[in-house]
Amino acid sequence: MISTAFHARRLMKGMIMTKPGPVETYRILYIEDDVATATRVKNVLQQHNYEVSVARTVEDGRAAYASHAFDLIATDLNLPDGSGREIIEHITMNPPFPPIIVVTGFGDERTVVEVMKMGVSDYVPKDPGGHYVEILPHLIKQALEHANLQHSAAAISKDLEENRENLRTFLNNSSDLIYITDLDGNLLSWNPAFRLALGYSDAELSRLHFADIHQHSRQGLAREIFHDLKSEKLFAFSVPLQRRNEEVFEVETRVTKGKWSSKSALSFIARDVTKQREIERELVHSQSILREVIDALPELIYWKDTDQRYLGCNEQYAKRIGVDDIADLIGKTSREACGTEYPFSGIETAEYKVLESGDAVNHLVREIENQDGTIEYYDSSWIPLHDERGETIGVLGTYDNITERRKMQMLLRERERTLRIITDNMHDIIGLVSPNMVYKYVSPSHKQLLGADPSEFMGASPIPRIHPEDFERVGSVITEGLSTKQAQRVEFRFKHNAGHYLWLECIGTPILDDDGNVSSIVLASRDVTDRKRIEEELRQRKEELEVSNQELDSFSHTVAHDLKNPLNTLIGLANLLNESPDMSEEDVRESLGYIEESSRRMNSIIESLMVLAGVRKQDVTPSTVDMDEVVQASMERLEYFMKERRATVQVDELHEALGYAPWLEEVWVNYISNAAKYGGEPATIQLGSEKLSSGEIRYYVRDHGPGLTKEQQDKLFQPFERLNQVQMKGYGLGLSIVKRIVEKLGGTVGVNSAEGEGAEFYFTLPAPEPVAEANAVSSE
Repeated sequence: MISTAFHARRLMKGMIMTKPGPVETYRILYIEDDVATATRVKNVLQQHNYEVSVARTVEDGRAAYASHAFDLIATDLNLPDGSGREIIEHITMNPPFPPIIVVTGFGDERTVVEVMKMGVSDYVPKDPGGHYVEILPHLIKQALEHANLQHSAAAISKDLEENRENLRTFLNNSSDLIYITDLDGNLLSWNPAFRLALGYSDAELSRLHFADIHQHSRQGLAREIFHDLKSEKLFAFSVPLQRRNEEVFEVETRVTKGKWSSKSALSFIARDVTKQREIERELVHSQSILREVIDALPELIYWKDTDQRYLGCNEQYAKRIGVDDIADLIGKTSREACGTEYPFSGIETAEYKVLESGDAVNHLVREIENQDGTIEYYDSSWIPLHDERGETIGVLGTYDNITERRKMQMLLRERERTLRIITDNMHDIIGLVSPNMVYKYVSPSHKQLLGADPSEFMGASPIPRIHPEDFERVGSVITEGLSTKQAQRVEFRFKHNAGHYLWLECIGTPILDDDGNVSSIVLASRDVTDRKRIEEELRQRKEELEVSNQELDSFSHTVAHDLKNPLNTLIGLANLLNESPDMSEEDVRESLGYIEESSRRMNSIIESLMVLAGVRKQDVTPSTVDMDEVVQASMERLEYFMKERRATVQVDELHEALGYAPWLEEVWVNYISNAAKYGGEPATIQLGSEKLSSGEIRYYVRDHGPGLTKEQQDKLFQPFERLNQVQMKGYGLGLSIVKRIVEKLGGTVGVNSAEGEGAEFYFTLPAPEPVAEANAVSSE
């Protein structure tokens, strides 16, 4: 009794506890022998909107539970007349039972495990400070929520099973023929009506295919229809079913695609329409007189029912679609009657529109290609057929052969199109404007060149489309033309409809009226954008060549000077060694050391020249570069030099960037070697990078040397400039190469420094595309 009452209360409350705090009062039974503790717990729970009953013994707890329906039980284990386990065992004997929480100051982990196995929802120990009283309402709330969810899920599961049973009963009692196949056409399941109508046993049906149950003479069509059903191109069809005794009866079948035992399947509902088809045939027979009339008409005429199945046609229509006997059409769709050879394919859409809306579709011209390749044109119309109550019962279609008339129209259109093509493909665009610069005529070629329909120009002025920087110059030419009444030539930028500008070469020729005044101006314009681009490229190449020649002159002097110094050293030491055979071994080694140093300097100059030549001529595609690897390679090249200079390097985080590793190695070698040379004795160098808001990565090389003056900074990165001609015995190519490399990779170079504060040389490169974004682009 009590368990049933608890279950009913739980179902009525449903999901109430899914919201914060109890929405309606829940009844709690608290079993505790200590009066003070029981009173305190009761007061706290009542503050949380719970109705609390207190029992102090096992016997009192059993009696309270037997006489009332409680939503939750909370009990101590140590009671005067026994153990709380007795109450727990008593309650859990008759499920469903309310959640139980054990609240006790006695027991250990073993006790907890034992009571939890008995079905207890939760367990809270009594602590000396009494904090468990504050925790208890939250544990009760969780236990009630959990119980609500369990009972709601059980109710839903029960409803679902009832719905399934109802559906099963409906299918078994349905008079329609219902069956299911897999996507290969094998029968999987069927209702009793289907089995009785076909006369097969269940075992026999389980071995049959979709095509086997249809009229055997039309099994090919049945297989074709099944293919369309499977690909969801068709959702209804009408092919007769054949019983086990080979008797054929007509059905109207509809199909849906879904699941059967977790696998894709097709569900069919077939209805016996044999009597309906007989009535339709009788109706066609009664209309034989009307057929004689329409057979005499030259138009092709047919009519169909609301399912788009033929009710009749005239002889001309039947002959045109290749049907010898009109009776063979009755009750069939166009596809069923002619298959893929139906000449007017696609008309079903127009027929459906008429049947659905009740409105006629008139004079739709259709182009039909015959099997011999000839083309015919038909003026097609469809009108709804109504019964005496005005309801739509079918559709009447007519086709009027207008091939000869169409050929004449096409001939005229072809001539018109030829003239339009000539006009539209003129190289120049022609416009006629009034003296106040308003278009009166625009040639069709405006659309091709300027992306705007000629109608957009009519009544408007070309002035707003002229580039603001060219407006004043064009205005002067217009004024000059109106004043002198002579043709004027001007080049200007004109706005395309897409927003960009084209360079036009325009010749404006005034047209004079009988009084000698300008009545109109003919504007003949030609697109010279490519020519202007080439001219601009030539100008830039000329400037680049001049700069290159200047650099080459400076380069020649610098290289000659920088190569001459180590070369003179080599020559002098070679002569010295040749003329002084009695030199000591120590002096010889010292001389050879100078020779080696000079040779290295010359080799370094030559390598720099090769890098510079490569940067000038080579085009590379930037890719993601692991800058840690590049810096490592640079440090390996400078290992001997750095030991010689006693320089130390600290490398912070180096982000990846877009670039070309071999060139970037040269950049780092230049920056690091310069820092080692000028960054103090010995130099302490810091390398690192940072991400900029512009989407670039900024790399830097910092030293703690004497720094650079403003004048020195202004000369940096210029072709063949040195930092200090006296101290730096090398060559002046390094920073020029750095600048060329970085700018060619899409970045910038620079320096931050002040006298006495060291220097920071930096360069920037584009950041690589984020991985997530790149994957999204590639998947698209």
